[in-house]
Amino acid sequence: MTERIMRSQMDAYVDRMKEVRELFAPPIEDIKDADDYSRLLIKNFQRIGELAGENRVTIEQVLMPLLDEKKDLLDEEIGELEKFNEILSGYDAEGDVDVHFADLISERLDAEEAKRFLSSDGASQDLEKRIPELEKRIDLTYRRMLYSFHGSKEETIKLYENGVADYEEMFHYLDPAIFTTLSDKAKKTVIISGREGATLHCMEYPRRMVEAIKKYEALLQNPIYKEQLPDYDWEKNEFMTCVYVAELALSDREDPNDGCYDDAFSFACKMEEIWKRDPQKYGEVYGFEFVESLCLLAAYRVDDASFFPRLEEVYDLYEKRDVTDFSHAGKQNNLNLAVTLFLMINCAREKDESLVSERMTDLQVRIPNDMMSYFFHATKGKMFASFLIDFVDLVHLYQEIPGGMKASELLMRVLLVLHPPTYVHSNMVAKLSLCLARHLFALKPEAFLDFPGCGSVEKVKENRGKILEYCYNAALYHDIGKLCIIDVIAMYGRKLLDSEFAILREHPDDGVELAELYPALREYVDVIRGHHIWYDGSHGYPADFKTAESPYKTIIDIVMAADCLDAATDSVGRSYNHGKTMEDYLKELEEGAGTRYAPWLPELFHNPETNADVRYLLSDGRAKLYRDTFRILSEMNAKG
Repeated sequence: MTERIMRSQMDAYVDRMKEVRELFAPPIEDIKDADDYSRLLIKNFQRIGELAGENRVTIEQVLMPLLDEKKDLLDEEIGELEKFNEILSGYDAEGDVDVHFADLISERLDAEEAKRFLSSDGASQDLEKRIPELEKRIDLTYRRMLYSFHGSKEETIKLYENGVADYEEMFHYLDPAIFTTLSDKAKKTVIISGREGATLHCMEYPRRMVEAIKKYEALLQNPIYKEQLPDYDWEKNEFMTCVYVAELALSDREDPNDGCYDDAFSFACKMEEIWKRDPQKYGEVYGFEFVESLCLLAAYRVDDASFFPRLEEVYDLYEKRDVTDFSHAGKQNNLNLAVTLFLMINCAREKDESLVSERMTDLQVRIPNDMMSYFFHATKGKMFASFLIDFVDLVHLYQEIPGGMKASELLMRVLLVLHPPTYVHSNMVAKLSLCLARHLFALKPEAFLDFPGCGSVEKVKENRGKILEYCYNAALYHDIGKLCIIDVIAMYGRKLLDSEFAILREHPDDGVELAELYPALREYVDVIRGHHIWYDGSHGYPADFKTAESPYKTIIDIVMAADCLDAATDSVGRSYNHGKTMEDYLKELEEGAGTRYAPWLPELFHNPETNADVRYLLSDGRAKLYRDTFRILSEMNAKG
């Protein structure tokens, strides 16, 4: 395949993936009404199916052959893969396109490099070529680590170890004996990567990052570096090293006495001092809002007296933000700063409730809606992994306050904003589960004997309302774990990779982790964890959970059936093709009775009243739900 054809195929893949993003979440302002919204989604997902088919051909005929490690890559093939990888992983200004496929390409390029190194005669490499290669690898590794927050620990550690090896090689080129032999361009690259590469430590071993930064700073005290690069912006270089350490204040430390917070506060204060010398220079990337929010966090971590005055100052900065600024700085002010403020007001309340003003409390009430409105208008259907991290942080640290949203409401609203199809699915499963539970209660009340507090049929009947309410809510929140993996859920442009399937299978456990944070949701953890496990326990995930031992076994079986029913019959958001018919599902249900599905489910579905109600929900009920979803999105668009 010629280089031109290869590039053309890769460019077409990128264009199709970008089109997919716009199609699955079309701009609300361009849609007339709810019925038009439903029709457009069906049309769009049919188009998505076509695009996915074209991408499948590209993957099978162009990309996968290049990723076969048995094949020796040509130099031009490596070059094209590197360019393609940069675009997929978000190296360009437009944001990530396909981060997980970029991981596959990076692994292939790593393997090819290792193969070439082992087959070489050990001759010294051309550093002018090697150094920019290392720079790119270090940067891409950091991005991959940043977006692997929902990946496996083993994958993250592997990324980390490979990245650190590259960083240590780059740091070696700071040795004055080598550094002085390099071109000015290579010298600058080594200086920058010697600083930036230290951040590879921050997610796994923050203490190591601090030590690497201090080692870097000490090395640069040698006047030879400034003599070699007299025109380089050394003050900005110092500012950036301060930012990296100051950002350690953003995360909770398992050992808060390991000195990281003290270093973060020290470097934050130095960062602020440098910023104030020339705000215009640093404001293009790091606004004063960012600087002050980091100083605020760092002051809290070390219990510094400047905490409350800084909190008021950051509040004022947040109120002055530009909600139409969708640049990197705008994202910081509208999302990062919002999460920081929400957390810090909670922390201030714990320190001294009397010093938390009414305007601070009002701001906390408003922040979640501010963030969702900003995301809604910033992306217009384009999913950016860096945006998702802020919402994952919000839902994990959220605390209910008077006048604010309940945690359960927040979770569902965020799900709506990030991925409307999953929001609709969650509500459909809740309605279907309630319908099935109501009819099962009438036909076979003894099915609920294991439900807590129900040791007899009489007790079951007494607790009818409680059982039905529990079933509805458990079903509604069954997929909240998907909040953490929206970038995988929204991967409509191609088949999921094995690594993505592994991530997807973690969403029940992710959901349990979220539910356990909030008292009102903790009682639903069995259903959240078990809704993908077969009736007989022979298949499904997670494998270590035994649904037969749960007092909510019947509810789990109902939600599992409702989940499968909606997934099978919905043509929007769950499938590229038209959904299956009710008859198709009933056949599947009968074939799987006693293994995948509870043995009483076929009888329940064939009951005339149950059958009629389920068919109504799948037609008129689903249509109404899409209308309600459109209405909520339209209101959000109008408010924005």
